[in-house]
Amino acid sequence: MGHGKETPRQKMIGMMYLFLTAMLALNVSKEILDSFILVEHGVGKTVENFTKKNELYYNLFTKAATENPAKAAAWNKKAQEVKAKADDAVNFLHEIRRNIVKVAGGAEKEPNTLKIDAITLKDNTDHVPRVMVLEGKGEELRKKINDYKAFLISLVDKPEKNKNVIDNIEKTLDTKDPVAKEGKMDTWVTERFQSLPLIASVVFMTIIEGDIRNAEADMLSYLYNNIDAADLKFNKIEAIVNQNSMYVMAGSKFTMTVFMAAYDSTQKPTIYMG
Repeated sequence: MGHGKETPRQKMIGMMYLFLTAMLALNVSKEILDSFILVEHGVGKTVENFTKKNELYYNLFTKAATENPAKAAAWNKKAQEVKAKADDAVNFLHEIRRNIVKVAGGAEKEPNTLKIDAITLKDNTDHVPRVMVLEGKGEELRKKINDYKAFLISLVDKPEKNKNVIDNIEKTLDTKDPVAKEGKMDTWVTERFQSLPLIASVVFMTIIEGDIRNAEADMLSYLYNNIDAADLKFNKIEAIVNQNSMYVMAGSKFTMTVFMAAYDSTQKPTIYMG
């Protein structure tokens, strides 16, 4: 929000913030607060889809490294490092979120799950700010995300050539403070976790989890594409004729070589002289 041109996703999140602020001013009803459970389930599905997509990538990396270690082992190692970093950030977020839900009266229906249907203190505006702002968990989360983002960007080879990969990661994991509005100075933490209903902050935590998994998916796609990046690729095949002379004299020997040549017409060759 407020950092130049926004993506459609950023605009959507910005509208959610405005909607939540308006709800506070209207002293929202229990029914409206309960509707955030539906939002949570929808966002949770998105996170689940990203997680499944990433698991497919990890299986592909393992398969490639098994079949061709010389070619794919190094990329598989980087992919596993991405998984470890992403899981670490998500687990940290889950721990904060689990404690908040527990205090708010929402017992987990299954071990290690993050069900929020049973939350009784949906409209509470004290507990989340105490944990995230006063106790500093919000800044710890912000640092965890920034470290994760820096790690992903460090894996990008030739940044000037892969600027779109870096830009996507930076936008997805943006933790910059918003621009001050009407003299009010917010931080990334206070904008998300202060003065909002508890249920809304919990939903935003799921959105952040989705951002982490989204960036993970982008990096896995980039790494997997690099496995075959050094292979020669062709898009055209042409018959080439090479003869020892442009003309033939009676009784002279004429030799001709005919072969098929494959080449990539989209690439400009680099020619070295001497």
